[in-house]
Amino acid sequence: MARRDQEIIDEEVFFDESEQLVSITDTRGVITYANEDFCKIAGYTQSELQRKNHNIVRHPDMPKAAFKDLWVELEAGNHWQGVVKNLCKDGRYYWVNAYVTPMYEDGVLTGYQSVRVKPSDELKQKAAAVYQAINENKLGISEQSKDKVKKLISLITAAFIIVSTFLNLGLYWGCAILVAFIILIASLFDELITLPRYINQQKQKYTSICRVIYTDGGLQSVLEFRESLYQARIRTI
Repeated sequence: MARRDQEIIDEEVFFDESEQLVSITDTRGVITYANEDFCKIAGYTQSELQRKNHNIVRHPDMPKAAFKDLWVELEAGNHWQGVVKNLCKDGRYYWVNAYVTPMYEDGVLTGYQSVRVKPSDELKQKAAAVYQAINENKLGISEQSKDKVKKLISLITAAFIIVSTFLNLGLYWGCAILVAFIILIASLFDELITLPRYINQQKQKYTSICRVIYTDGGLQSVLEFRESLYQARIRTI
C-alpha cells in the first residue's frame, strides 16, 4: 500500500516492450533482488529496494482481492498471472503484465520470482475496469451463481419442451420426438457433456479473478487463461 506521506500523481510511466522488470522476494514478500529495468521504472535504487517488502510499489487503486488471489495461488504451489498497476517512488504509476512463480532449491521453497512485461492498452483498460468494480463492490453475482442460474434455466426449458410436446402432439408423436431427442443428445455427448464437464473441472484450477482480464469471461475462458499462463511461462523461461 502507498506510504501515508506518498503523493499520488495521475501520470503513467511507460516502458518498452523489450524491457522486462524482474524481482525476487523471499517467502514473506521481502525483496532480495531487483534488476535495472525494475529500478529504473519504479524510480528506486537497488539499495532502496533491498530488504523492503514488495508492497513498496503497491498502488492504492489495486484491490486487496487481487493480492489475496496472488497469495492463494502461490501458497498452493501454483504460478500466477495478472495485470497490475504499480506505484513509482515519485507518485506516478505504471502498468505491468506480471507472471509470478515459486522458486525452489533442493525441493525447498525459497521465494518467488516476478517477471513483468508491457501490457497492451486493451489489457490495461480491462484491468482498470475490473479493479474499479471490485473496489466499488459492483462485480455482481459470482460465476458460480451464474452457472447455477444457467443450469436451472436449461432444466426448466427442457422440461417445458417435453411437456408441451406430449400435450400438443399426443403420446405417439411425443414419444417419437423424445426418442429422436435422446438419440441427438447421445450423438453429441462429447460436445454437450464431456467437454463442459472437463471445463468445469479446470475452473477449480484456474479460479483467478484475473481470468476475466485476459479473456472474455465465456465458457472457453478457462482454456484461454490456461493458454495465457503457458505463454507467460515460456516467455519467462
